[in-house]
Amino acid sequence: MAKVWLEHVHIVTPDPMKLAAFYQNTFDAKITRKGTLPNGAPSVSLDLGGFRLAIMAPDTPDKREPSNNPHKHFGLEHLGVRTDDIETVVKRAKIEGATVIQDVTEVRPGHRVAFILAPENTMIEIGEAN
Repeated sequence: MAKVWLEHVHIVTPDPMKLAAFYQNTFDAKITRKGTLPNGAPSVSLDLGGFRLAIMAPDTPDKREPSNNPHKHFGLEHLGVRTDDIETVVKRAKIEGATVIQDVTEVRPGHRVAFILAPENTMIEIGEAN
């Protein structure tokens, strides 16, 4: 069987730097690269706890239209992040403008989760396990 691992998560937004600031301020993500796509659109990559988060502006014109991409509406369901202090991370997310969809809940002994809706309607599961 081939070895497979998560290499990056890609989010498209009209303002990559604004969205990158949310991930920096909420989750202590670190910017690893800022750039410009061949079409002139800005892009930024972040390290979020060891995985790469790629944030880019859409192509101009936006090539994600349903007529060009039948999977447009099957995008990212949620990001899953892990923390050792879930209450602090949820509080920081609220300060940065996130909406709490599900507050901190113990899903099994020693494992708690919360779900937030971040900018650009990206759902994020925040998990803490002892």
